[in-house]
Amino acid sequence: MAPVFAARPGLALPQEWEEGLDDALDAAVADTPDTAPLRALLVSGATVSA
Repeated sequence: MAPVFAARPGLALPQEWEEGLDDALDAAVADTPDTAPLRALLVSGATVSA
């Protein structure tokens, strides 16, 4: 019998990432890509909890 989990699996992103990730990804995949916002988020030192 498979184990039953009380909570669904997920990933909690730092607040800084929650606020800036959409815009950073949009800039990275634009016709003229700009990866600076995405790189800035990644080196911000924020940690992701599972």
